[in-house]
Amino acid sequence: MRYRIIKEENLLTGRIVYYIEQKRTGWFGSSKWSRDIKGIQGLQTGPVGSLTLSGIKHKLNELRWGGNMIKKEIIQSDDEKK
Repeated sequence: MRYRIIKEENLLTGRIVYYIEQKRTGWFGSSKWSRDIKGIQGLQTGPVGSLTLSGIKHKLNELRWGGNMIKKEIIQSDDEKK
């Protein structure tokens, strides 16, 4: 397992946030879990989170199978075609 979902609840406000953590291997086979997701094209380092469990599961599937996390499309252009 390379990724896991963590549920974090603020007991004062009642707010629940789900985060994705990535497993990293260190020296001599030791491992640790980090919220900084690395090695994904188009994703800046930092935590990936969601307010719903279904939302974080969708993001986890996109991380595993999606590849590029940025989708671009041209909405309007001033270029004239001759």
